[in-house]
Amino acid sequence: MIVGHRNKSSKKRGIFMENKITNLIDEIHVKVENAATDPMCTGVNIDLTFGEAELIVRGLEVLKPVEIENARKETLCHTAPHSPYQATVEGMLSPDYKERFKAEYSQTKIRYEKLKAFCNRIEAAMRTCPGDTKRVQMPEHDCPFDLLHDQQRAMGEYLHCLEIRAVIEGIDLT
Repeated sequence: MIVGHRNKSSKKRGIFMENKITNLIDEIHVKVENAATDPMCTGVNIDLTFGEAELIVRGLEVLKPVEIENARKETLCHTAPHSPYQATVEGMLSPDYKERFKAEYSQTKIRYEKLKAFCNRIEAAMRTCPGDTKRVQMPEHDCPFDLLHDQQRAMGEYLHCLEIRAVIEGIDLT
């Protein structure tokens, strides 16, 4: 009789734990979905207490590796369908380093091109005179232009390094 009671108790504890994990994962999904609709968002910060993180880890320990991988893909695939990053999600999850490399290159290139366009708009606004009929409106930005331009340059150099490495390792980036 006591053994049966333990089984019921452990079953209830398991269901409670599963519900708690599901709720935490649902919260993460909401944050990811909200970030996916923001065109300037490049990532999501998710704050978990140590206890919540430990609960998720404990919960994942009882799942099969295939279930973990599927849950991971489902969470990461919650980018907006029209997002340029959507095409790179599968590559980032690939066990093949060449596929991950191509996805990393693609994501970096997308971010670089967005930053470059933003810097070009700022520079165009700085170079046109206030009375000029072709005056370009200054985009709103909190960061100094020089720092944004330095970041663009560094990202360009990083892309160049990835391109050289791709040639050496025989990875087709197209």
